[in-house]
Amino acid sequence: MAAVCAAPSLLSCRVAPARLAPRRLPVHAGSARARGYNAGLLRGRSTVCCAGDAAAPAPATARAAPDRSQAFLGDLVAGVSVAFVCIPQASGSGPVMLPNAPFLRLTHSSVTQSLAYASLAGLSPTQGLHSNAVSPFAAAPTASSRYLQSGCVALSSLLTGAALTGCGLAPGTALFASAASLLALVVGCVRVAMGLLKGGRLLALLPPTVLDGFVLGAVWLVFATQVPVILGAAPPPGMHFLGAAGWLLVRPQLWQPGCLLTALLTVATLIGGKRLHPLFPGAVVATLAGCAASSAGLPVGSTIGAIQAGLPSLMDPRNLPWHLLPQLASAGAAIAIAGIAEAVAISTRFAKEDGDAWSSDRELVSQGACNLLVAAFGGFPVAGSLSRTSLARTAGATSQMANAITGATVLIFLPLGAALLGTLPRAVLGGLVATAVMPLLKPSASLLITSKQALRAKGTAWPLRDLTLGWVTCVATLAASPRLELGLEAGLALAVILACVQALDHALMESLRAAAVSDKAIFMDAAY
Repeated sequence: MAAVCAAPSLLSCRVAPARLAPRRLPVHAGSARARGYNAGLLRGRSTVCCAGDAAAPAPATARAAPDRSQAFLGDLVAGVSVAFVCIPQASGSGPVMLPNAPFLRLTHSSVTQSLAYASLAGLSPTQGLHSNAVSPFAAAPTASSRYLQSGCVALSSLLTGAALTGCGLAPGTALFASAASLLALVVGCVRVAMGLLKGGRLLALLPPTVLDGFVLGAVWLVFATQVPVILGAAPPPGMHFLGAAGWLLVRPQLWQPGCLLTALLTVATLIGGKRLHPLFPGAVVATLAGCAASSAGLPVGSTIGAIQAGLPSLMDPRNLPWHLLPQLASAGAAIAIAGIAEAVAISTRFAKEDGDAWSSDRELVSQGACNLLVAAFGGFPVAGSLSRTSLARTAGATSQMANAITGATVLIFLPLGAALLGTLPRAVLGGLVATAVMPLLKPSASLLITSKQALRAKGTAWPLRDLTLGWVTCVATLAASPRLELGLEAGLALAVILACVQALDHALMESLRAAAVSDKAIFMDAAY
């Protein structure tokens, strides 16, 4: 992994400049700032500082800054709204059962797969709640984006569980939990180092199709882990996730109608609520309805059980399994790169829309600081969340104060309301996780481009390179489970190889062209 990342120039991936249509600035058109902005447009520069620049001029469509009272009210509403969404996402009932790994086996004592993001990592709900409570306090003062919400996310959670089980650790043990905190420490150190060394440019040089293929493969694995939870049935032990999901889908006699109906109603609540109003608290409504149905004795399947979650406390560094550090280094680097991609994508998009200055180097340091703080309190790797960031912005967030309010709300909930989730049906959490990843199940546009479109767009001898990189990475990720980071490393290694071959091919063509010109000149001199 280190060898691949050490040669970013070999990837030869161009970062397309932002194609912004020139427009007149209605106010202060003759100011220095306006002249700089228009000059930037003529040079094809983006208005987003994505490599550590100090400032970026605002376009004419930038949002008007609200007064302090309105800004605080927006941050308060957004922070509380995000907290009520991330609490169910962070909780769970134990390790996720993924095939081809020790914790992927289903046993009589672990009836079904648990769900939420802590469970995707094979960890206790307490660690998920503590991670979501602590991480915003590191992000709030350091983040570059004013909207980015940090905490547990599906991709980092899945990679965490896969990395730890790949080291032969058994979920549910103290060693597994402490190794997750050590992995968060590794992720934090890698991201902070990348940010301080101006590694934001490296993110821009990474082939986007490699990350797209990696995320697509990981998301399908996440979705497949929720199929047994939604159906309320268990596949035979030892099956691959996709195989286990397919095995259950063709055997409806094993399904529990109550679980399936509960999960479908959860999905309908989330999707239908957003159509009614963007601020509709679908996750909260589904969670409360599920708890009420379970308490009423309706057949909704098994529940997550009692959760004992007090306030987080500092972890003794001597309790970390330092002897596992060499084994976790590669996985930590992969999680650091893959996990930051989502934060970079959402932050860049909102910064462009609002004309905000944004620095990828500062965001790397911020996300690294989040993981360092989480590791100190015994959590597991966290990252910026696309869905919760979108919710915060829609709910009226104006600054990182909303992120701090989210963390404070979760902290208040820990000693008071964690026990209330004990009656929550697992099928509800399965529906929550499945709905969260549904938009990502479809391949991105870069992975759907046809050969004819690629030839028209590239006009070179390597029109399908990026397309091949994306799908090879996706297949490698699916095949490498539970060591999903190996899929990303395989894609990056292939990118380096293809870039070297392309460079040699280009050099050879230039040499042949120069030789042809030289021969022609000699022939003309002889003829003269």
